[in-house]
Amino acid sequence: WILPGSIIYTDEWGAYNTLTAEGYTHGTVNHTYMFRDPLTGIHTNTQEGLWYHVKKSVLGTRNLELSLIDFMFKRRFNATGGPDQIVNCFNAYISVLTV
Repeated sequence: WILPGSIIYTDEWGAYNTLTAEGYTHGTVNHTYMFRDPLTGIHTNTQEGLWYHVKKSVLGTRNLELSLIDFMFKRRFNATGGPDQIVNCFNAYISVLTV
């Protein structure tokens, strides 16, 4: 689900052609010629990078939904590794459980 009125940046794949008619602000970049539009600054590198990490984190898992929840929670609380980040993640889990 995407919040109505959101700004969406994509490549020029045909499936995205209806986004403007559906009420979204839709900007595109043509990957045949460039990866970042020099006039508008539009690119999809952020989304593609995020999907790379999502796919890497869920590969081989048995419970896709739980894996995605875990990925999103760790992203939200910046707990991807290291002792301090793990403690932050643990404290965030505890705070959610005590609400």
